[in-house]
Amino acid sequence: MITSVDGAPDIETALKQHGNLIETSAAQDPYAMAQKGVESGYGIIQGKQPTETVILIPAQLITRNNVEKYKGWVSK
Repeated sequence: MITSVDGAPDIETALKQHGNLIETSAAQDPYAMAQKGVESGYGIIQGKQPTETVILIPAQLITRNNVEKYKGWVSK
């Protein structure tokens, strides 16, 4: 069994292929990650220190059973 992170388009394709050893991917949202980074950076430039030293962004577990419902990496 192979698992991955990111939920990248190539993993999405692999999960849809029968017989592929890839079983799951923890899907991160690059747009949400970039948005949080820009917000934090802008705040620092404005003199506001972040209230948290670590910002957790929820990930979604993508499997063969739910890959058809996965929206992929899309701008919101």
